[in-house]
Amino acid sequence: MAALAVEPIRNPVTGKSHRAIIELPEGFEATRMNQASTKTLSVNTNSLKFRYDGTYGSFSEIVWKSS
Repeated sequence: MAALAVEPIRNPVTGKSHRAIIELPEGFEATRMNQASTKTLSVNTNSLKFRYDGTYGSFSEIVWKSS
């Protein structure tokens, strides 16, 4: 079983959300990635178990192209 929920990166002083984007024009998997914080990130299977809440996360649209 796996669970993932992301939320905006927050300013530690004001609590307001920040928008952070990484752009890689020649990126292999993505050319634009929105950065976030993980609200929940966990995997619990027979062979793999971990939990990382409140750490780095990112999401992007992935477009596969043939060369």
